[in-house]
Amino acid sequence: MAVFAAARGVTRAISRYAKVHSRLPSQQLPALTQTARAFSRKSWESGDDVDLDSVAYGFMASQALFSALELGIFDKIAAAGEKGCPAKDVQQACGVEGPRVTTLLTALTAVKCLRRSSEGLYTLSPNTAQYMVSSSKHYYGDYLQYQIGRQFYHRMGALPEVMTTGKAPSYASWFSDPEVAKTYTQAKADFGAGATGTKPRLPWPPTLLHLRMFEEARDAFERAASGRFSIVGGYLSPVHDKYGKATLAPAHHRLKMVEAAVSDSDWLMADGWECTCQDSWTPTVDVIARFANELSKVRVSIGDARPRAGNIRLVMLCGGDVLESFNATTPSGERVWTDEDLDVTLGQHGVVVVGRDDQDLEAFVRQCPLLARHADHITIAQPRIRTGISSSAVRQHLAAGESIRYLVHDKVWRYIAQHRLSELPNWQ
Repeated sequence: MAVFAAARGVTRAISRYAKVHSRLPSQQLPALTQTARAFSRKSWESGDDVDLDSVAYGFMASQALFSALELGIFDKIAAAGEKGCPAKDVQQACGVEGPRVTTLLTALTAVKCLRRSSEGLYTLSPNTAQYMVSSSKHYYGDYLQYQIGRQFYHRMGALPEVMTTGKAPSYASWFSDPEVAKTYTQAKADFGAGATGTKPRLPWPPTLLHLRMFEEARDAFERAASGRFSIVGGYLSPVHDKYGKATLAPAHHRLKMVEAAVSDSDWLMADGWECTCQDSWTPTVDVIARFANELSKVRVSIGDARPRAGNIRLVMLCGGDVLESFNATTPSGERVWTDEDLDVTLGQHGVVVVGRDDQDLEAFVRQCPLLARHADHITIAQPRIRTGISSSAVRQHLAAGESIRYLVHDKVWRYIAQHRLSELPNWQ
């Protein structure tokens, strides 16, 4: 599943939680915002003075952490187990020259993310193992890497100017692209995407055409909204391993591929709650409910009003086959989607459907009473660009030992090559 996020009305301020990765355990959210306050209170009460060097150079520790996440260092060391991992193995896995890796490992050890034995073997600290390893149930490294490292850091650089001028930067000043600025500063709706439990929520590996589908859907949704809504964010949520689809790669690999695919997008994000934080497959309607609940807490302000929560709406993105499945039955005669599920998915939220040339989806909606009553919440997008790029075609190229470059994001094909995913038996 994938979810686009936006807000109703003209948004002047959006809480930083609008794009928080939901893999972050809920109990960690307040901890992130209260840590500095609690530390300051403790130091004052104990009579200790401030460690100015720690404050001034604190960003170095953060960047060391973000770099380790980017390079997959924690995953590599975790794979080595309790015996530990030598620096040369980390170097080989990361493809980075030895001296640079050694310096980074030393920094990570100094800030207690890693432990180094007398034999020069590195292991993870307990917190690093629990929260910074991508296969961990409680992993939230991507939130830190992308949300904090790539988004918040450069904004904090404007703090001195804000203090002297009194003018806080808006989203428009944070993003140089005028269209991106418009999306964020005139945000008017919340938009979600995904598919049903009848088929995979996102084929694997993700292709450039899948990303293009999001752009087409966004245009169609905003065009149909006629200025009432604007999309400000999108979430892609890989399905759980226990979904049972034969061609699914392991969840942590699928999540990494999605993260790679959207790494340079200014509005698309990967979310791992569904695939890594649950014990089993989660029905689509429950995933939607969870997104709606999390984003309902986002505080936005409309006009000159004070920021408040409750202006968030989700819309699911799917293909025409999924729309048709809304009226489908199983061989035993049971409905694939219950009326209750449709009332939630369509009535409370809505869908944007990317159709094929051979599908008359508007006629299908009119002829289906279950869909017709929710027609106002169904937007149909007919892409102008159509190609034969598909995940199955990509897997076929991989199985044949052929190049997949320009079919998928460069970071995706590099990840596939690095982890030798083309050798997966179910991708043959």
